Amino acid sequence: MMIHLTHQGVEAEIDHVAHARTEFRERHYTMLPGFLDPRLLKYLMRHVAAARLVVKSEVDAKDHEFGRTLFVPLNEPAWFIFSILRYPHSLSSSRASCRSA
Repeated sequence: MMIHLTHQGVEAEIDHVAHARTEFRERHYTMLPGFLDPRLLKYLMRHVAAARLVVKSEVDAKDHEFGRTLFVPLNEPAWFIFSILRYPHSLSSSRASCRSA
């Protein structure tokens, strides 16, 4: 399956997109090998490498700690990049809002 994201946009055949959509509905994930253009992947990985990771305590309803996780704070550039890749429609919505204002 070939779906490829470059700096100019998404390159894909319509049947590959339909297949990925169906696979995602069935499995709740889809494999997209080679999805990111190597230059975009390098850019993303540079930001991930520089990102600050913060330890967060996981607590239950009684405020007892049951574990810890590492997360990337929302103000890190890597988080913004991940958000755009994961929810590209949100960028389209914000563009529409900017145009209508």
